Amino acid sequence: MMVLALKCVSESKVPNTGTWMYSSDTRKKVQSTMNKLIQKIQDRQRESGEIGDIYSTSLAMQALLAGGDEERWLKGKARLLIEAQQGMFRNPMALSQLLPVLYQRTYLDIGQINCINENDGLKWMRSDHRTEHNSNNQKGFVHLTVNDMNGTIICTAKVRLFQKMSLQAVLNEARINDAKFNFETRPTLWGPFLTSVCNLRAQDNSRNYWRLLTGNNTPLKQGIQDYRPHQGEHIVLRLSKF
Repeated sequence: MMVLALKCVSESKVPNTGTWMYSSDTRKKVQSTMNKLIQKIQDRQRESGEIGDIYSTSLAMQALLAGGDEERWLKGKARLLIEAQQGMFRNPMALSQLLPVLYQRTYLDIGQINCINENDGLKWMRSDHRTEHNSNNQKGFVHLTVNDMNGTIICTAKVRLFQKMSLQAVLNEARINDAKFNFETRPTLWGPFLTSVCNLRAQDNSRNYWRLLTGNNTPLKQGIQDYRPHQGEHIVLRLSKF
């Protein structure tokens, strides 16, 4: 995002005049800083095309596009398309970062869009993450383990898994069926953020958070709203330091 902001500054002109908004000296300094940031992003691109995780990659691609690096953009785009086909961009925030990249655009292009003919026809879709439970759509079970900072097991749960069930729905099911299991979240632009599990609360001032892992100790790439557990999967909710 910093690269896009600097790009905006370097190309800003006074409206209706064509005159540069900032001095030549300022624009040179801005361009120099932007080039250094872009170089750092380029150096961090892995062979797979990713820069950071899959969600930071879409923003990084916008920075590379702002710097004119089409070769690395193509490499990153190929990876993003693979992940998109696997359902990794269901989240609206993630999708808003991905779509410009797929069309070789950045957030800076928004200012050139003519919205005069838009009819404001978008409709909000609500989801309470409840699943119709019947024997026909049950897929098996998911196992949950909750660890504290020391790795001590606080509580466990075995939850029935139904078709298209999110991790949030799995947690809800565990809470309904086990009086000892509970959890809390707070809303964010990326969806619900897990703050407390089994009466154990993550504290920002203590720099800890709930890390979500599969049974083989692999971090989940998605949050509780978007991740879809698999039959027989073991998910670990571990209080961790950041």
